[in-house]
Amino acid sequence: MEQITNRLQMLPPRLQREVLDFIDFLAQRVAQREDAREEAEWTKFSLAQAMKGLENEDSLEYSEADLKETWQCRSQGNSYCSDFRKRICSPGNYVQLF
Repeated sequence: MEQITNRLQMLPPRLQREVLDFIDFLAQRVAQREDAREEAEWTKFSLAQAMKGLENEDSLEYSEADLKETWQCRSQGNSYCSDFRKRICSPGNYVQLF
């Protein structure tokens, strides 16, 4: 780190600003990778929560229309859910696919 500081101080101000711009670029790239990793983790978690309880079903045959439904169990309660929704939703959950 000291070596970087020493070399940076030897550069003219214009090049020091360029180094700073490059550091900002590197920091942004690291942040984007972190964001992508967090997004992947959230997607995995979200899918696991959406599918919770379905792993014990004998058959997971749902129509395309079933899969396109939006489940809003938290705001509507199970009385709002269709039979399909009741099997996968419980009070306090909110799941939305598509």
